[in-house]
Amino acid sequence: MIHLDGTDGYVNCGNDSSLDFVAQNFTISMRIKPTSPIGARVLFCRSLVSVDGYYCGVVQSPTNSLYMYVNTSGTAKQSRTVANVISIDQEYHLIFQKDGTVGKIFVDGVECSYSNSETLMNPATSSRNAYIGQYDTGGFRALGIMNEIAIWDAVLSLPEISLLSNSKIKRMPLQIRPSNLQFYLPLDEVPDGITIHGKTFKDLSQNSNVCRKSRRSIKLSLKNE
Repeated sequence: MIHLDGTDGYVNCGNDSSLDFVAQNFTISMRIKPTSPIGARVLFCRSLVSVDGYYCGVVQSPTNSLYMYVNTSGTAKQSRTVANVISIDQEYHLIFQKDGTVGKIFVDGVECSYSNSETLMNPATSSRNAYIGQYDTGGFRALGIMNEIAIWDAVLSLPEISLLSNSKIKRMPLQIRPSNLQFYLPLDEVPDGITIHGKTFKDLSQNSNVCRKSRRSIKLSLKNE
């Protein structure tokens, strides 16, 4: 797992085209445990707002809500949950999903209610780097513990989302629609999750994205907390 410090800790996942979703639907799955007052935090980003790409995270309007944005030139559309769908010091399984023109957000296998649910469009193509734990231009850095993150270029079904949320089997994302799995960091073990120097994370999907942590500000741990 990785401990994101909320200050200068993030993971740079490069700009491989496998994560440049334009016409595709997509599903982002992650396990995260916020560890301090949540604030406005970006969890995953390949985007600049109102320009291109997509991103998702936590925001304080409403308090402790989740959101996802898709962006084209001059336009940003979002789905945002009601307040208090997460809190600190609890681990959650989160899903952010673009299903056609609808954005869906799930916490522990259950779809949230929304404070704002706009009609989504296809995001503009993006050659930007993808980041775990920060916005494209820096800032809004995540604060907490992340155990894994997986991304598919497809809409996962409710049974698949439930399986991801409830399963205790390690690396379950590898068993779900492997042909659509575009990105998967298990963040769980030294031999497979990172290189020996603890700076580079290995993508276990059909692609070979190389993700590098920022300096020493991300701590690595080999046991569940």
